[in-house]
Amino acid sequence: MADHSDDEFHILSPQQVNAFVQGEHDTGLPPDHGGPSEEHTGVGAIPSQYDPSRTKKIYARKSQELQARVRWLWWRYCEVYSKDPIDTLRSYQVNDLYDFVHWMLRERKGRIKKARTVQTYWNTLTLIRQLETKCFDVERAVQVEMCGARQNLVAEFNLSAEKEAKPIMRAEDEFELLKTLWESPEMILQHERLRVQLALMIQLAGITGSRPGALRRLQYKDLKIALLPNSDGGEQPRLVMDFTFQHTKRYLGAKDP
Repeated sequence: MADHSDDEFHILSPQQVNAFVQGEHDTGLPPDHGGPSEEHTGVGAIPSQYDPSRTKKIYARKSQELQARVRWLWWRYCEVYSKDPIDTLRSYQVNDLYDFVHWMLRERKGRIKKARTVQTYWNTLTLIRQLETKCFDVERAVQVEMCGARQNLVAEFNLSAEKEAKPIMRAEDEFELLKTLWESPEMILQHERLRVQLALMIQLAGITGSRPGALRRLQYKDLKIALLPNSDGGEQPRLVMDFTFQHTKRYLGAKDP
């Protein structure tokens, strides 16, 4: 058993214990007894790792581009209507929001064709308000009125509210597409290497279901080739290719409401 000196432990007498319980704290202990010193706790030795810039949410590149577009439109609208963009965002009045959406649809006439685009722009504007003003709540009355405003604006500008059809490609369709790519004399490319690359992308899209952006950004370093023994017993090994998609849609946290 280790030998502890009196500097480490102090044995209290029954009288001292009673005095401490009754509030008479003169127990004869050293003034700093009862807690570790700063030297032992290391207070101040480890700096805080908190950095405000490290708590900001990370947004995908397309989301950042959309934010930049809507931010520019909002600043442009405020310039046209002689409003302060930050103060108008902070107040978030229905009349300002209605005028902005109406002005945006008028200015971008022909570019915005879907009703869901208006909803996306509204969500993005609300996000920009959070980033610019730190105001995270939108009054319920504003939400309800702007819902009706969007419905009326969709009808006024004759925007489509139908869901976009998403047809599928079957294996038979892919075969015909590849057949045309390789056999049709009308498929003239600048370089035959492009034909090989396009054929590979078509097959990878069908097998993996990856997005076009991920397919276009594949590099040789993302490809691994291995030779495996022939399971049929033949001497010729089987060639196996493993693709790793680096530029896919990754988890960036919960979506903004």
